[in-house]
Amino acid sequence: MANPSKWKLRTIAAGMIVMLGGLAALGSGCSSDDAAVAECESTRQYFAVNVWQVVASKCFACHNVQGIAKDTSYVLKGGSEPGFLEHNLKVIREVASFEQDGQSQWLLKPTLSIHHDGGAVVDKESDEYKAMLGLVVRLKNDEVCEEKQGGAFTGVEVAGPEVTLRKATLILGSRLPSAEEIQRVKEGGWAAVEQILDEVMTEPAFLDWVKRTYGDAFQTDLYLETDITDFLDDGPYANPFWYMGAEGKTMMDKLDLVSEGELQSFVQMALAREPLELISYVVQNDRSFKEIINADYSVFSQLSAKTYGAEMIDEFEGNSPWEFVAGRYPKYTNAQGDEADFPHAGVLTTPAFLSRWPTTATNTNRARSRVFMLFFLGLDILKTAEQPVDQSSITAINPQRDDPNCSVCHTVVDPIAGCFQAFHVFEDANAQTVIWQTDPEWYQEMWPPGFGEHNLPVSQANYGLSWLANLAAEDDRFALGAVYNAYRGLTGREALVAPDDFDDPNYEAMFQSFLNQADVFRQVADKFKAGDHNFKVIVKELVLSPYFRGLNSVKLSEQQLVALGEVGLGHLLTPVQLHHKLKSVLGIQWGGTQNPNLTHEPRDVSDTGQFQLFYGGVDFVDVNNRIVEPNGIMAAVAERMAIQMACTAVGQDFYRSPEDRHLFPTLEIDGSTYDPKNLEPESGGLAVPQAEVGIKETIVYLHEHILGEKLAVGDEEVQRTYDLFLETWREGKDKMAVDELSSNLPGPCQITQDPLTGEDLPEEEQVADDSSYTGRAWMAVLTYLLSDYQFLYE
Repeated sequence: MANPSKWKLRTIAAGMIVMLGGLAALGSGCSSDDAAVAECESTRQYFAVNVWQVVASKCFACHNVQGIAKDTSYVLKGGSEPGFLEHNLKVIREVASFEQDGQSQWLLKPTLSIHHDGGAVVDKESDEYKAMLGLVVRLKNDEVCEEKQGGAFTGVEVAGPEVTLRKATLILGSRLPSAEEIQRVKEGGWAAVEQILDEVMTEPAFLDWVKRTYGDAFQTDLYLETDITDFLDDGPYANPFWYMGAEGKTMMDKLDLVSEGELQSFVQMALAREPLELISYVVQNDRSFKEIINADYSVFSQLSAKTYGAEMIDEFEGNSPWEFVAGRYPKYTNAQGDEADFPHAGVLTTPAFLSRWPTTATNTNRARSRVFMLFFLGLDILKTAEQPVDQSSITAINPQRDDPNCSVCHTVVDPIAGCFQAFHVFEDANAQTVIWQTDPEWYQEMWPPGFGEHNLPVSQANYGLSWLANLAAEDDRFALGAVYNAYRGLTGREALVAPDDFDDPNYEAMFQSFLNQADVFRQVADKFKAGDHNFKVIVKELVLSPYFRGLNSVKLSEQQLVALGEVGLGHLLTPVQLHHKLKSVLGIQWGGTQNPNLTHEPRDVSDTGQFQLFYGGVDFVDVNNRIVEPNGIMAAVAERMAIQMACTAVGQDFYRSPEDRHLFPTLEIDGSTYDPKNLEPESGGLAVPQAEVGIKETIVYLHEHILGEKLAVGDEEVQRTYDLFLETWREGKDKMAVDELSSNLPGPCQITQDPLTGEDLPEEEQVADDSSYTGRAWMAVLTYLLSDYQFLYE
């Protein structure tokens, strides 16, 4: 068989180079004018582009939460914090309003026109001062201008409705769009796309995507492999081993389970997936997304409800171990006999979340505080802490509170950590996190429990997490955090952080890239809040944005490439995404129904997919972070997949009746019907025109079906693929003529059993003979297309 990989630079190797940087690495074909300049620049845009660098370089060192000027009214947030532009502009607006002799003190102090403890930091003749003056004039005159985004993405080629639909259904629905959906979009355009997105977001596959998105962050699927019952207290909140008795046998009969081992597996799954199922419940029922942290309930299967003795709010509709409905942990009776409701705070008070992110006697909930900000507020506090610290200079007895090198983070981290105090238990090597303390103690050397400017009231000490969640859910950063998480789930990328190296020659372009994204994300967050915090609003808005739809660009300058480098998808599919794409495109999965090669199925904790870790996947036990840039091993896995799936898929498709085929439907040529599997391009050394037409039309169909690209029969890409088919066919026919090759398909490529039932097929129905060698020629074509970066990437 001819080597398919030599035909064009569209294999995974090309994908490694071409798609890693979004549009920054896409091809260029023509020239364009510079990005259009908005006729009217908003005050926020003016501040971001012209003034932020001045403020960051001249003011921020002292005017931050732990700087020398921390007690003044002029306290700024750093570029790593979500929403820092809006916060800082608001602060400057207030400070700049104070005048002396008709001039703003915000201009007088840095020029030392009046007393300034920091001395003169800006020259009145400098461009920096002129930029600051321009902002003061705008603020004083209350200039209002609607922000315009059109020019930010000038030069970007974005996907149209049909391509966007295909990408969205593959990622969110784990399927290709139906013929009916495609027709609706052809007729209705973007309005139809939005309607179909609404429908896709009601499907179970979309909820699976939501759970994978947050599961990658929470990493609670660790407990699919590690028994979470080890972390449950066998006391007032849990009876983790109930299934070993008579109740277990009764439940096995009720749920039609075959063994105690299967029952235990389902119990473990329900306990481990509780935080993710709660998020899924909120999204599925179009509830306010704020409930993922402030809900006064959780969700339980019939099995986990027994484990916790839950008091159910909803009723179970059937007898499925996969059904999760709302309920509450039971009331708690303390040693004094007082009864109290459990202080639910969405996922924050689920044992799986608290166990996966435990605390220690020295960490005292600070790690929990960090992940709370990261997962729900979009703030990576470790980026704030990215500064060199000379340990020899730290002399304070309590540096977390008294040394600015440490307190810059601890003033934020410690108060939130204090809100976890009611779940702050140290009984042995494992934190028994399911216990709720009704009389918690706190460490006096730490900052008092609280959130932002609010301190946790002493009367609320037992309910710190629910108190925290209610405040955090109203914080603008909560909406941005949800946008960041959805963006990561759609693209595999992290939201950008403002660059802070002002000497970098690409600083302006990198900041423009950040600003473009921040503007879009802020608008999405605003629509999310206006839409009653419905998470589906975020998903739809991101799908319709250039960050999902970007395909290519015109010829760009180096600075433009940097500024637009994050626009567009172009990310390697995860093992689970590739698994579902294969099933959608080919109708079968790699590795067969019982042993999928690419995916970790939570419904079968014994199966992790033999190639999923080799292809950049995670198991949350030893590997917690996905590999997003392909390597040699991943390229080998992709090549193996393409070869094996081509072998299997061609035979299975030939076995199907023509109307049920995924890959090779019958053709109408000059009034006659042809089956692609019977088309030989030559006869007696002469070309067969009808056969060539039929093969090329099939190739056009395969390019669209597998890669999503619409090509004309005369396209050079179609000709390349046809040449591969032809050369493979000629080589095979020549070798069969001298008995160097068998007329039969290779054993693994033959269909001798019914793909669904596994029963042996009658000999006349088997797909084994390939005396025409067209089967193996089509396998070469399919291998070629399945190893194309357009298939392996989205």
